[in-house]
This record gives sequence, C-alpha cells and structure tokens, in this order.
Amino acid sequence: MRRYGWRRVPSPAMGVALVALALSLGGTSYAVTKIEPRSVGNKQLKRGAVGNRQIKRSAVSASRIRANAVTGSKVADNSLSGSDIDEASLGLVPAAQTATNAAHAATADVATRAESADRVVFSERTASAESADHAVVAAALERVVYHTQTGSVEAAPSDSETSTADATARCGTGELVVGGGVRVDEGLRTADTYPDGAGRWTASVVNDDPNASHGFTVFAACLAARNVG
Repeated sequence: MRRYGWRRVPSPAMGVALVALALSLGGTSYAVTKIEPRSVGNKQLKRGAVGNRQIKRSAVSASRIRANAVTGSKVADNSLSGSDIDEASLGLVPAAQTATNAAHAATADVATRAESADRVVFSERTASAESADHAVVAAALERVVYHTQTGSVEAAPSDSETSTADATARCGTGELVVGGGVRVDEGLRTADTYPDGAGRWTASVVNDDPNASHGFTVFAACLAARNVG
C-alpha cells in the first residue's frame, strides 16, 4: 500500500482481492436464500423442526398425501374429531348390524304371520262359502220334483231298418226343468235327450229289433220357479 501525502490508497492487487471477496460473499448469500425445488427432504430436516405453526392452513390436502401414507400408528390418540371423519365411509358397528338384522327378522316374521293369517281367513271364508253353497244345493234338491212319461217303439220293419219314437216329460205348473234323462229297455238305444223348453224334457230312442217292440221312460227334474236362482 502506497502513501500519497497523509492518506493510504490500496494497491491494484488489493482492489482485485476485495472485489473477489465481495463477489464470493454475495454468491454465498444468494445460495443460502434461494433453495432449489425438491432439494430439502426428510434427511435435511431436524426431528421436530416442522410443527403445526410452520404448516399453512389447508396447505396439505388429500391429493398431496400418498395413498396409505398415514396410518393409525401415525395419528395421535384422540387427535381426530367427528368433523374430520367421512361418516359415509364407515360401516355399521356390530351392535347396529345386529339391531338391523333383528329389525329385518321382525319384519319378515310379521309378514309371515300376516300371510298365514290371511290364508287362515281365506280358508275359513272358502269353507264357509262352500258350506253355504252345499246348504243351498241340498235345500234345492229337497225341493226338486221328478215327472215321468213312458213311451214305446214298434219293432223294426226288417233287419236292415229301424224304428224310432219320441216322448216328453212335463213339469208341473209354476215349475222349471233343471235336468232330465231317459231309461230304455233292452234292445233300444238312445238317439237324443234334451230340455225341450222351460218346463219339458224330451228323449228320442231307436229300436233295432225286428221281432218286438220295446218301451222306455223319459223323466224331467223340476223345481218351483221361486226357488230357481
């Protein structure tokens, strides 16, 4: 360092050294204040260095947490409240499941009993209806009156020919025919039998026997008109 009068002036070499020192200190300061992304990990952080006060509210969301990264062993006891838990993701506890099953069983039991009761009532009503119908039929049969009419058929003209005859049984006054039929002697056969109007029953018979005539009887089952329906 040279002296010019009473002041000291640094030499050129000293000036270069000072500039280099300034640049060196400035670069070090820049490196400390600016950190490259993802350059600080678990190894660079001291245990307990990051707490709740160092984490910005809502800075950590579900999208930033790796799946299964947080387990029960990493959560302090009683640190979570109901508002922190999604209730829809929880299943039924055993007691609630048992209660639900019991409710379902009770409902099924009630439905089964109701169905059984309906069947019993239906069966009783059906039996009662059938009994009533039988009673009506039995009472009607007691009031049925049978009317008959006899007839005969002449002998057949030849072995290759037949004879026919009709007869009609009639109901009494105020009676309606509800059935009928015909009874034929041996050697005859029935050609037709039918209700002939509201109060008559008619039958047609055929005689194939050329050696003799034969008889038959037509009958009509009649019921007083006030008892019909």
